[in-house]
Amino acid sequence: MSGPASAYISRRSNTHELLERRTSEISPDCEKAIGLNQPDLKFRSDIAGSISLAIAMEHFRLAGNPEGDSPAGNTRKVVPPRVPPETAQDYEDGLKLLRRKERKLKAFDLLVKCLAGAYTAATGQRPTATNEQGYGKFWRLIEIVLAVTSEIAEAEGIRFPLPNSPSARAKQIQRLLKERKKRLSR
Repeated sequence: MSGPASAYISRRSNTHELLERRTSEISPDCEKAIGLNQPDLKFRSDIAGSISLAIAMEHFRLAGNPEGDSPAGNTRKVVPPRVPPETAQDYEDGLKLLRRKERKLKAFDLLVKCLAGAYTAATGQRPTATNEQGYGKFWRLIEIVLAVTSEIAEAEGIRFPLPNSPSARAKQIQRLLKERKKRLSR
């Protein structure tokens, strides 16, 4: 694991140790879920990196603006400074702020995208969320990793956002994979 995301999550050494320990515990299950017959160190590293990056994204979302790319850190806008609005522009700014939809699942989306890349690199196949019999290999991988991601996020003091039901998760994953396939085919 390297890069800014793993440095960010290691701000608490016990969380970093938890990430390493839990990732090493689930790695054989993840490899088995996607059909690998032998250990794949790059795949294991990709899983740990995906978890770390997704949790860091959620930290940024909570600390900064909803896009997760706030350069100054804690810059989330709240209520406009002039209440009630004094000018038409103040009124428009207030409405714009209230209409803004915050993407609460951005960290989940990032986790799925990272795992899709890891899955493709490890198996050579495009990931699919479902198959004829129900949920497929990629789905099983995500379910294994989500449990650990939620556990590590909780140790960091945050709640990892994810769709509430398995069917909502499947729908979100299918949408992300469809976007990914479209982007890769260009």
